[in-house]
Amino acid sequence: MAAFLSAGDAAIRTVRARVIRAPGNDRNAGSLPGFDTSRTSTKSVQRFNPAGQPCQQVAQQAPRILGRELENHSSRIGLAKPARCATRAERPGFSVRHHAVPAAAALSALGTAEPLAGIDAEGRATQLQYIHPMRTLYVSVAIGVIVLSAVSASAQVKGGEDETGSYDAVEGWPQPWSKPGYIWGSQPAVFAQSPDRIFIGMRGELKAPEPAPRGFNGSWGSTGQRATEPKAELRNSIVVVDRAGKLLEAWTQWDRLFEGSGPHKIRISPYDPQKHVWVVNDGKHQIHKFTNDGKQLVMTLGEAGVAGDDATHFGMPQDVAFLPDGSILVADGLRNARIAKFDRDGKFVSSFGTRGSGPGQLSGVHGIAAGKDGRIYVADRSNRRIQVFDANGTSIDIWPNLRQPNDIFISDDGTVWVVDGTNARLLQFDKNGKRLYFWGTYGMQPGQFWEPHQISIDSEGSLYIADSFGGRTQKYVPSKSGDRTRLLIPVK
Repeated sequence: MAAFLSAGDAAIRTVRARVIRAPGNDRNAGSLPGFDTSRTSTKSVQRFNPAGQPCQQVAQQAPRILGRELENHSSRIGLAKPARCATRAERPGFSVRHHAVPAAAALSALGTAEPLAGIDAEGRATQLQYIHPMRTLYVSVAIGVIVLSAVSASAQVKGGEDETGSYDAVEGWPQPWSKPGYIWGSQPAVFAQSPDRIFIGMRGELKAPEPAPRGFNGSWGSTGQRATEPKAELRNSIVVVDRAGKLLEAWTQWDRLFEGSGPHKIRISPYDPQKHVWVVNDGKHQIHKFTNDGKQLVMTLGEAGVAGDDATHFGMPQDVAFLPDGSILVADGLRNARIAKFDRDGKFVSSFGTRGSGPGQLSGVHGIAAGKDGRIYVADRSNRRIQVFDANGTSIDIWPNLRQPNDIFISDDGTVWVVDGTNARLLQFDKNGKRLYFWGTYGMQPGQFWEPHQISIDSEGSLYIADSFGGRTQKYVPSKSGDRTRLLIPVK
């Protein structure tokens, strides 16, 4: 089993294969042409089976790489596959193909995110062993320009669980602000306006457990019970903290608006120079717009306590997004199954979506984000998918097989991040729905989460995750040794 080798953050990966001479099989020795990621051509070299078995027999003897059938995966990762049936003169054997693909793509093609002996999770250099009854083939995967014998001890990665991806969790953030004898309740909402102005939405405060149970770390989720279960005292429903997590503002004057529910999500339009604060009040079927300092309630959409499916009512709205012209998109949500559009002044314009599981239909709409290209991404949660719409509300793509999509963030690099509440992870997709990466671990230790509900990024790249069931919001900063392609990039 080859050791894992760290080669740094090389951007170009080159794969090279060679056949090692086996005793009595000299004609199979020699170098095979490798491939460079800068080229797209495919090269192949025919290697014959000295025993001359028929193709079917050779296929039945297909060797394994780390316990995985080579014949099942090789055509996808470009390592090797049984050759076509050849003429007697050609003699049947194996065709070794080399494709210009990154090592990480080869790992992905194997259908696993777990590091394999020979290819680590970063796609770094190692060695695979292909054992054939008549000869041995070694495939060496080299990343960038590397001399294996010269890898220093400082470049090697030892230990660790990689629980927080390319980030480091900031322990002890934020600082406590609850009333003495109380701790935070459920925290479903967070929005970072800047590194020194972070909004947190909370469903009240909970009386601290007495005596504190084993493993209690100050957040209700560490008691083993969801922070949404105990009855909370609605206090400090919206607060603002700085980069150190120190309380700057507590909008207690608006606690009365959220009695019985609490805020669900918080947003600020990137197109609003005044930076008004929008707060989704799902329990009251309303959405509120405040001045940035919280002193004035500028607008309210929906009627308090009255559910409906028309121009002036919502049915438990879950999220809002914004368009460049100032239009507002409402994910309306748990009782309803639609996206409602309003103009910048709050006048109803149109809606799209009906209840169901077909294209264009929605169920349990929980999150929404609008891209620069005009695409509208919807967390169609009860259908366990992301559904993509054009600006006219026509369904143009569906990304299925998710567990519980709670929130969506469109990174400035064009990738789309989806927050999965049940699996407690963040998933990175390209704009066509191909999964690129994910990270996250269930738990209540620093950096872990129970039900990540909303995420936000500040201009310095720090990540904030509101954990509804855990009863806390955590801050993460980019790790100095992390992969930069696996970071959420703030929109400029």
